[in-house]
Amino acid sequence: MTKLENFVGMMTGHFDNKDQFDKMQEERKTYPYAEHVNTICNDKINNLPEDFKGIFVVEESYYEINGKRHASPHLFLIKVFR
Repeated sequence: MTKLENFVGMMTGHFDNKDQFDKMQEERKTYPYAEHVNTICNDKINNLPEDFKGIFVVEESYYEINGKRHASPHLFLIKVFR
């Protein structure tokens, strides 16, 4: 596994801040609950060169505060430059 693949492996998956959110709720502090779904999406990108060495990651972030939820998606290109 390359360093790039290792890095992307650590940042992909489904993450949330439930422990931190629950702690803040106990302290009666207003704090957003957040979920992050990070997925490699090279298979969704058309016309990538065959020798393309980068990895595209879509980050789907969802934030909820005071009963209101909103999305904040991002598309990242992770690549080693030499």
